[in-house]
Amino acid sequence: MLRFCAVQNEFSVITEAVEGWKKPKARALVAAVAACMAITYFGGLRQSPWQAALANVNDTSAQELFTFLRSQTQPSDLLLFAKPRSIALFSGRVTASLGADELTSESVRFVRENGVRFVIQSSWTPAAYDQLLASGQFELVFGNEDFRVYRVGERVE
Repeated sequence: MLRFCAVQNEFSVITEAVEGWKKPKARALVAAVAACMAITYFGGLRQSPWQAALANVNDTSAQELFTFLRSQTQPSDLLLFAKPRSIALFSGRVTASLGADELTSESVRFVRENGVRFVIQSSWTPAAYDQLLASGQFELVFGNEDFRVYRVGERVE
C-alpha cells in the first residue's frame, strides 16, 4: 500500500506540473513518460515474487561455506565459482570463474593450466560447472543445502 501511495503522489506532482503547460505536445510527452514509468514500476512488482532467491552472503549456508573455505583451504588455493568476488571477499581466497557457455574442454584446460584446487557449485551456477564436474575426478569435500565444494583430483580429463 505504501508503494502505491508513493506512486500516486508522484503522479499528482507530475499532473500539477503538466496542467500549467500550454502546449498539448508537451503534455502528451509527459503523459507518455509517466505511463512508461508506471508500467515499468508495476511490472517490476509483479515479477518479484516469481524470481528465484539466490543465496545471500548472510544466509547460514553461505556462512558455513565461508567458514569451511577459510579453515580447510590455503590462501594460495585457487577456487572456481560463478560469483568469484563474493568468495574472494568473504573467504580471503584467490578466485576465478568459468564462462556461462564455456565448452567442457576449455573448462578442463583452464582448471589444469591454472592450478584450480577447488570448484564450488550451487543450484544456480551455469551449466558449465555441472559439465566440468561430470568430466573428471572431483572429490566432494563440503556440502550443505545451497553449496557443494569439490577438490580437484590429480587427473582432470
